[in-house]
Amino acid sequence: MIGKYGEYLAVRFVKSQKFKIIHQNWTSSVDHRREIDVIAMDDEVLVFIEVRSRSAKSLQSGYQSISKKKKSVLEKAFRDYLR
Repeated sequence: MIGKYGEYLAVRFVKSQKFKIIHQNWTSSVDHRREIDVIAMDDEVLVFIEVRSRSAKSLQSGYQSISKKKKSVLEKAFRDYLR
């Protein structure tokens, strides 16, 4: 539940910054585990957004919560999208 609400807030924020949302929860046809939470355009720049929702009591930031394995999966998803 926190994850979906976090994505809703993220999309709302991105739209408020005048980004155009291209996709939400895009999944690669190569491997269904490769997902991009939000894909947006900022003028002519394509932006990939990984949403990390955290509770107020969390001991680490969303940025710190992304493991090396998750970074690798995200990178592969980005490449799949750009193909």
